[in-house]
Amino acid sequence: MSAMRKLFVSLALSIGAVMIATSSVGALSSPSTGAATLHPYDRSGVKARMSFVDTHDDNTGLTVTGTATGLDPHKLYVSLISDNGSVPGGPQACEPTDHSIDEEEMFAGPWHVNADGTGTLFFVMSEGGYVPLSDFDTVSIREVTVPGRPDLFPLVACGQISKHK
Repeated sequence: MSAMRKLFVSLALSIGAVMIATSSVGALSSPSTGAATLHPYDRSGVKARMSFVDTHDDNTGLTVTGTATGLDPHKLYVSLISDNGSVPGGPQACEPTDHSIDEEEMFAGPWHVNADGTGTLFFVMSEGGYVPLSDFDTVSIREVTVPGRPDLFPLVACGQISKHK
């Protein structure tokens, strides 16, 4: 085999290896998405639709957005996520099961409530508060009754997250 042919084959193999490696990295870094429909809990009347975009990066994090109806404009609300064992209904709805997600990581943002009872949420979970989409199953809306005590926030809506890609 000539030196030129060896160089060409070697170069072609190198380029192929780089292309394969680059496409693998791209597949790992492409965002994952999810969505949840939240249903009223204990006849609260609160309903919501939430979306999630996970960048798989602690710096850019997980973006959480949502719209809700049935909120009381005179109250404060937040959303919390719960681990993979959590369920969307029953007496343990949207409750953590293994406490693998701490309080800072559970926080998925505050709701902006309009005078007509509709609400919106936009929040980026990043750095110390980042949790991959693959690590939680449910999302809730809770009324803030005692600031700083999420364990005392009553559940008003809960939903199962459908995860994509």
